[in-house]
Amino acid sequence: MNVINIQRIDLTHYGLPPHPCVIELDIQISRAQIPTEAMQIITWLQDTSWLATLDDIDKANYRACAEPTIKDLCNMIIKEYLSDSYIPGTLKDDLGEYLVSMNAQEALVQGLTHTKIPIAELWKEQVKGNPGFDFHTLSTSDIIVYGEAKYKSTQNGYYDAFNQIRDFINDNKMQRELRHLRVLATENAARNVLTGQLGFAAAFSVNARNLPHIIENAIKYPTFSALLNYPEVYLITVEIV
Repeated sequence: MNVINIQRIDLTHYGLPPHPCVIELDIQISRAQIPTEAMQIITWLQDTSWLATLDDIDKANYRACAEPTIKDLCNMIIKEYLSDSYIPGTLKDDLGEYLVSMNAQEALVQGLTHTKIPIAELWKEQVKGNPGFDFHTLSTSDIIVYGEAKYKSTQNGYYDAFNQIRDFINDNKMQRELRHLRVLATENAARNVLTGQLGFAAAFSVNARNLPHIIENAIKYPTFSALLNYPEVYLITVEIV
């Protein structure tokens, strides 16, 4: 992963009211390095160091939720991307979405000193198919950032990411995750959510090289405005070159 740009977006340039924190992060991933990225996803999934901070009851609960998912996903990745049958340069939608999630979260951690929270599929009660946000971080303002990742092989995925976040807001998905996040983030950050002090990250693959044009179209997309009611917004583009 290569973070090629981090910048604060001035919404007034697009005819919108000013916002204190709308930040763009642009990432590039080499198509030739997809097997290496696949190995990094396995490492990302298998990192259970976060369990060490929990008490015995929470540790047992989250370990029981995480281990079947880790095993299932790692087996899938090994079979499809780390075997002799892999066709170099190919990327299916399943791994593509994990690639966007992992690198978007890592960009927030490395570029903006956010704190990593384990991906949601490791603490939900199903093997895979998390029916909520894809990734989370804790910002330096003690604000939980809810991330949604979308991968499209031939299109730019911002519209799907924005629409999904809007639907999750309408369904109060943020509050539904609080019983986990008060343990995995901080009590104060979880309480901040109750007063609307939270953030959103829309992470999406891009296929055109004109990033300023893509960002402009994303900002002008109707459901983007739903994110601006909250204090922190992150637009994360992921280009596979």
